[in-house]
Amino acid sequence: MNNHKKSSLVIAVVLGAMLMFAIWYPLMQGGVVLFSTDDNIGLLSGCARGLPATFLGWWDDSSLLGNGIGRVPLNWTSALLTALPLPQFVNVVHAVTLALAAMLLFGLLRRMGCSRASSMLGALVAFWCSSNLALTYGGHIPKFSVLLFGSLALLCIKNMTGTHGRAWALLAGGAVGFALVEQQDVGLFFGMFIGAYAVFMLFRMTTVSWQQRVATFLVPMGLMAAWPAIPSLLQGYTHNIQNVATTTAEDPAVKWDFVTQWSFPPDEAMALMAPGYLGWRSSEPAGPYWGRLGRSAGWEQTGQGFMNFKLDDWYLGIIPVAFALLACFAAWRWREAAAGAPAAAPGGAERRAEVIFWGCATLIALLLAMGKFSPLYQLFYHLPVVNNIRAPIKFLQVFQVGLGILAAFGMDWVMSGAKESDGAAGKRPLKPDAQQVKGSPASV
Repeated sequence: MNNHKKSSLVIAVVLGAMLMFAIWYPLMQGGVVLFSTDDNIGLLSGCARGLPATFLGWWDDSSLLGNGIGRVPLNWTSALLTALPLPQFVNVVHAVTLALAAMLLFGLLRRMGCSRASSMLGALVAFWCSSNLALTYGGHIPKFSVLLFGSLALLCIKNMTGTHGRAWALLAGGAVGFALVEQQDVGLFFGMFIGAYAVFMLFRMTTVSWQQRVATFLVPMGLMAAWPAIPSLLQGYTHNIQNVATTTAEDPAVKWDFVTQWSFPPDEAMALMAPGYLGWRSSEPAGPYWGRLGRSAGWEQTGQGFMNFKLDDWYLGIIPVAFALLACFAAWRWREAAAGAPAAAPGGAERRAEVIFWGCATLIALLLAMGKFSPLYQLFYHLPVVNNIRAPIKFLQVFQVGLGILAAFGMDWVMSGAKESDGAAGKRPLKPDAQQVKGSPASV
C-alpha cells in the first residue's frame, strides 16, 4: 500500500472515530443504555440468550411448554451480539456500523477521483444525518448493516474494473448476499441499484466482449450473492412477505393501501432542507409530526387508524442538496470540455458518467420512495415479490446514499474551481488509487 492510500485510510478511520465519539459520547461514560423502540434491550436479550447455539437451531425452554426457535443466520448483527455484552452491543452497534460504512464510501469516492474533503462530505451526508442516523431511535439495527454491506459492494464493483477483477466481483456478490441476510426488503431495494451499478461499470469496459463480461463478472457475482442469501430469503418470504400477500389477497385495493401506507409525500420534500419543517416525529412533545406519512387509508373520513406515524427525520440540509445539483450541472460542463479537448476526455468522461448514473439512480429512488403518490411506483408495484413489500419510503435510504455521492462530486467541482474544472476536467490526472492498472481487463 503506497503512502497516498495509507494517508487516505488513516483519514477515513480518524473521521469515523471522531463522529462516533461526538455523537455517542454520552453512552461511552457508562451506566446508561441506549433506548430504541423496535430493538430495545429487552427484545435483544431474548435473541442473545440462545447465541451462538441458535445459528444451528435452538429450543427455548423458558416458556411453559417450550418453544422451538428457528435457525438464526450468521450475519454481522448476530455476530456482534454474540461477541459483545448486551449493554455494550446496544450502545455501539449503530455507531460502529455507520463508521465502517462511511469509511467504505470514503474509499469509493476516493476511487472515483474525488478529493479527501469532498469524500468526507459524501460519507457524512450518506450516513451521518437524516433518517440513516435518526433511525437509531427506532432501532432498525439490520438496516444499518445493509448500509455497511451495500457500501462494501459498491467499492468492490468499482475495483472490479482493475486487476483481480473476478475476485472483486465475488466479494461484491458476497456483500450483496449478506445485505439480504441482514434485512430482506431494504437489502433487495439496495441490491437493485447495486446490480444496476455493476452493469453500468461492465458497460464501460471496452476491451472485452459482453459474453466475457457476463461470464467473468456478472454470473459469479450473482452466484456469490445467492449463496448466503437464499436460505434467509426463503425463511423471510415465508414468514413476512407471503403473510402480507395472504392477509390482503381478498381485495387488491386493501393490499395496495396496506403496502403503500408508508409512502413519502412529495409535498413534504421541503423537510429534506428545512429542519423540523413538519415536526420531528409522531408523539414528540417538543415538536410533534403533523404531516401525513403513515396515514391509514380513509382516515380523513372515518378517523380510524393512524393520523400519521413517523419515528425518524429526513433533514439533510440545503448545502448537500445544492452540491448534488451542482454536480449534475457540472456533468454538462464536463461534456463540453471533453468535446473541446480530446486529451481531457477520459477523466471528464468518467466523472460525467458517474454523475449521470448516480443522478438517475437518486431521482429514481426518490420517486419510488413516494410510493402511492408516484406513477413510477405504480408501475414498479406490478413486479412480482416486490409488490408484497411494505413501506416504499425505505427507498429514501438508497436516495440518501446517492445524494451523498453526488454532493461529493459537486463539492469537488467547486473546490477545484469551476472554471479550471470545466477546462481541464480530465487533464488533472486521476489519483493513484483511481488510475487504471496496466493489464487490467477494462479501460474505464
